[in-house]
Amino acid sequence: MYRSVLCLRYLMSRWLTLLATLAVLIGVGTLLVVMAVMGGFVKEIRQACRGGLADVVIEHDVSGFSHYDEFIDRVNRHPNVAEATPVVQLFAIIRITAHRSTRYAGTLNRSCQVLGVRPGEITRVSRFREFLMRQKEVERPTFQVRESVADRMRLLGKRVHPGCILGIELASYHVPEGAKKPTPDAPDTVLLCPEGEKVIVTTLPISEAGILGGGAFGAVNPTMRPYTVVDFYKSRLYEFDSSILYVPFAEAQKLGELGDPSGANPADPPRAHQIRVALRDYGQAKATIADLQEAWVAFKADRPRLKQVFLSFLTWEQKKASVLAAWNMQWAIMVIIIGLIVFVAGFLIGAVLAMIVKEKTRDIGILKSLGASNIGVARIFLTYAAVVSAVGAMLGYVSARIFVYYIDSIEVFVADVMNIEVFSRKVYYFDRIPRYEDPWQAAVVVACTILWAVLCTTVAAWKAARLQPVEALRYE
Repeated sequence: MYRSVLCLRYLMSRWLTLLATLAVLIGVGTLLVVMAVMGGFVKEIRQACRGGLADVVIEHDVSGFSHYDEFIDRVNRHPNVAEATPVVQLFAIIRITAHRSTRYAGTLNRSCQVLGVRPGEITRVSRFREFLMRQKEVERPTFQVRESVADRMRLLGKRVHPGCILGIELASYHVPEGAKKPTPDAPDTVLLCPEGEKVIVTTLPISEAGILGGGAFGAVNPTMRPYTVVDFYKSRLYEFDSSILYVPFAEAQKLGELGDPSGANPADPPRAHQIRVALRDYGQAKATIADLQEAWVAFKADRPRLKQVFLSFLTWEQKKASVLAAWNMQWAIMVIIIGLIVFVAGFLIGAVLAMIVKEKTRDIGILKSLGASNIGVARIFLTYAAVVSAVGAMLGYVSARIFVYYIDSIEVFVADVMNIEVFSRKVYYFDRIPRYEDPWQAAVVVACTILWAVLCTTVAAWKAARLQPVEALRYE
């Protein structure tokens, strides 16, 4: 009983207790906010990377490889493979003419990555459908031009071309700061080519032998094909949204002159660049890749055209290792830096306890004279440290939850007051500041804070417990 009474007395009688509690509150609260925001960024980046690719990506170089459908049949037989689909990947120039409704006249030529996909299959392999802006809720997205849009185009005398899906950033124009706008209230970001508009894609085909232009050396003949915009792709990852153009798989083969898409010419079979694979259990990715590599070696042994073809088998994390490593490093550095506040707060509690022990020597002597044990005296100060750190940590946790919940409103308020752009949507391209609150991480932070504070006070508690009554009362 005496331990609780004395601990409460020390807590209520010293302003340094409030200071130590405040230090823990600020440290824990700031650390949890940083972990939530940076964790949100990492989570969004991981979801966009994995959703834009697949669990496993099997790929060849820019010349492509044939017999991909036959090998996909072999891949689909693996018990851990849920779905596999071929992908054509081309590097091209897209020409976009600004629609008159945007009030921005002119033509833009941008580099892009053309991906030829089968929409039904790619939807089952990745998050392709979730990232579409118009067909997000459609069970089976397509590249077909909507009938209403096609009728309007015919009335205007426009030709309906094969459909394409543009990355939202690829189709957008960000008005430079300070640039003159058509009207004062014109938006800062303009969608240059809405649904139904034509874009022209130009690329240089590469033959199966790796010859640029598809012909003999010196005969470089670019391929140019028009497409009609049917939808927009928005993964919220700038790397994808600013460079990707989706077209039907067969159309991409024609654009890149990757063989005869019909397969009627055995001398020039159709080719693809990648096979994207969805796994049933991603935890078994390493073993699955080893099995698929063995399957490829056996598969190409019977096909002379594939003997010199070497495929790489990578998980989506290996494909985007540099991006993920950069964000993980930022997360780790921020957590370490902010964690130092909690580290210092523990030492502050230890220092407060050392002062209390020095000032309360007489009280300790009286307690020891009345029969208090060494452990009992030590527990007074350890309990003090645990209570201070626990109160500060819990208040920090609550404050962090409130701050994260209202973080978008706080960002707007700070931007208005200080007249600065705190969180640029143009840079990160998130609709709101991402956040990811893991209750287990929060519990670990609170528990470690309390444990560290108690650990920092062990020296002071040990000194108090070792005081002898005679020495403590000698000068009293």
